[in-house]
Amino acid sequence: MFMYHSPTVDEIRNLGFEWPKNILIEQYCYMDGLRVDLFRTLSKLMEARSEIHDVLEKISGKADVEQIYEMKRQAEKHDEVIGYLRQIQAAFEHKQMGPTDMLLPIWRKLGIAYADEVRPLTKAEVDRLFESIAVRCAWTDWRYTHLHWLSRQEVEQRILPHLVDPGSGFPHYGYLASEWRGDDSEPILVFCMHYWPI
Repeated sequence: MFMYHSPTVDEIRNLGFEWPKNILIEQYCYMDGLRVDLFRTLSKLMEARSEIHDVLEKISGKADVEQIYEMKRQAEKHDEVIGYLRQIQAAFEHKQMGPTDMLLPIWRKLGIAYADEVRPLTKAEVDRLFESIAVRCAWTDWRYTHLHWLSRQEVEQRILPHLVDPGSGFPHYGYLASEWRGDDSEPILVFCMHYWPI
């Protein structure tokens, strides 16, 4: 999934990225007012890298070793910066996508065509749902990159003792619960594992 991003420098730094990281970023950075146009900046860098590779092909076997080495070093630097900018793009995509978007392909692997988050749940609400109906339960990590089913026994032993109410004071480690509905409209309890700084 590609998303077009033009963040400010502060927004980039707030995600933990150094900006500008090196002179190549300063050289090729495309600014749209106060915003960094990541797509155009990447495009310019990739064009420059392509030109370096074209030159390398032309001089291969003709230029001296030092000249070829320098051109290859320039190409590697461009590749490094391109990779760095793609990391920034991916970070903004992750930030703008909600849990529903990120978990969709994983739900499909579990045999559910679509599932949507309905509401966060308190510990008391989880207890009521858990006791009243034969609800399905699933575990995910805080980045929503993994998802798997949990048995009732696993929930009772591993999850419930570490369940945390939304917005409460967080321990170092715990689970936040939410109710989801799949394409069959049956409720699913999703327990999201979190680590918080101490």
